[in-house]
Amino acid sequence: MCGNDDTGVLVEDCASACAVSHLYCGIALMGTSLPESYIPIIKERFKKIIVALDRDATVKAFDIANKLRYYINTEVKMLDEDLKYYNEKQLDVMFKKKIMELLEKNTLTNF
Repeated sequence: MCGNDDTGVLVEDCASACAVSHLYCGIALMGTSLPESYIPIIKERFKKIIVALDRDATVKAFDIANKLRYYINTEVKMLDEDLKYYNEKQLDVMFKKKIMELLEKNTLTNF
C-alpha cells in the first residue's frame, strides 16, 4: 500500500497499484481474491474502497465489493483495459478525481 489518501483501490497486481498511486492508495491483491488478512487493515486505514479488477474478473470484483460493503463504503470500477496500460490523464478522467479538484479550484481549463 502507498499514499496518504483515505480511498484505496484494490487491483490485481503491483503495476496497476503503482498506476493509480498518483490518485489514491493502490492495493495489489496479487490475483483476484481478497485475502481475509487484508480486511482488518482496509477497515482501519480507509474510508472508501474502489475495486478495479480486469474485465475478465468482473464477477470476482463484485464478490469482493459485496464482502467489503459490510465494513466500508465500496464501489466497483468497470475497466476496459488493465489499469497499468492507462496514462495519468486517462486515470484522472476514469476516477474523476483530478477533474473534481480542478472544478473546486475553478481551473478546469488547465487540465
